[in-house]
Amino acid sequence: AARAGDRVLAIGLRQGGENRLLLLESPDDTAEKRLLIEFGEVLRRLDPDVIEGHNIFKFDLDYLRQRCRRHKVPCAWGRHGAKAVFRPSRLKIAERWLDFTRCDVPGRAVVDTYLLVQMHDVTAREMTGYGLKDAAIYFGITDETNERTYIAGDEIQRVFHEDRARFRAYLEDDLRETAGLADQLLPTYFEQTRTFPTLLQEATLRGATAKIDLLFLEEYYHARQACPAPSEIAPFEG
Repeated sequence: AARAGDRVLAIGLRQGGENRLLLLESPDDTAEKRLLIEFGEVLRRLDPDVIEGHNIFKFDLDYLRQRCRRHKVPCAWGRHGAKAVFRPSRLKIAERWLDFTRCDVPGRAVVDTYLLVQMHDVTAREMTGYGLKDAAIYFGITDETNERTYIAGDEIQRVFHEDRARFRAYLEDDLRETAGLADQLLPTYFEQTRTFPTLLQEATLRGATAKIDLLFLEEYYHARQACPAPSEIAPFEG
């Protein structure tokens, strides 16, 4: 993202089963800036409560942030034009620590299915990989024997310019698989927000111990609220 010649080729969005593909019109700064502005406008029109993506913290949103900074386009992806906030973060999953650039979008929850599949695999330890394609096959979203458009990472740019139909099919398959993962894994965390005093995004980024701590803090807070005011305490001598 820091290299001037590397650009955002496309941004895919999916809501209610409908795909919206924003494609770079020409390989120049003006077209990329226009694409980034259009993304912000489309996001405001769609107005989602939740933004889902696979590896969205470590790649997609951070990449967009760097390109927006280059073209002086604000990351105004939140409600009422609020800007997204980025900061380094860590998450412990079993014995591993994962470092990523967290993105908070005011008024919306950002959910990374890449993290969710790893937390799901903590007990099973059955998954061979946590990438989108492997996860989609493991969860039965994509049948390994069925056709799915695959493009190697170093071939994406060439295919974008030479075979636009294949590129669009590849991007739409990515959207379908990401939505499928979220449909299966996110409801667990939504239910947790009804039990623990936390927001949806926080529920996906906190371990079980941290959530139990929240319950203790909630009880402690209510206990303090229930204490009588000093003026209501009768003096006692004995």
